[in-house]
Amino acid sequence: MSKCLYSYFTQYECELSKLPFTDSVVGRHVYVCVARSELRKRYFEEEELSIKSLLSSSLCSDRAVRLKIREMEKKGYLYSEFSNNDKRIVVLKPTVKLLELIDEHALIFLNAVTKDHHLIEK
Repeated sequence: MSKCLYSYFTQYECELSKLPFTDSVVGRHVYVCVARSELRKRYFEEEELSIKSLLSSSLCSDRAVRLKIREMEKKGYLYSEFSNNDKRIVVLKPTVKLLELIDEHALIFLNAVTKDHHLIEK
């Protein structure tokens, strides 16, 4: 069990050095929610979620989340557009820049975990 925790800490340090917005609770929250949504769409063909549905949390205020979204949009990681299914709903989309980071993050995670553990997919 200690090796699992060590792998987690190694992963966390890599996240802080590689992902520019995970140094704050709000930045990490926005990144994790967007990345999870993107991965869910890739593997399970899930529906798009509105920004509110995607990012609503008791950990972060709506204002803090909006400010972080704007910051990530200015830096070229996110953009927003109207949903394909319902034009009243605005959804967040990752840019190619963020998609590359998500894929790199997945590889870092896989390397950190498989270094000391064997993974068997279901």
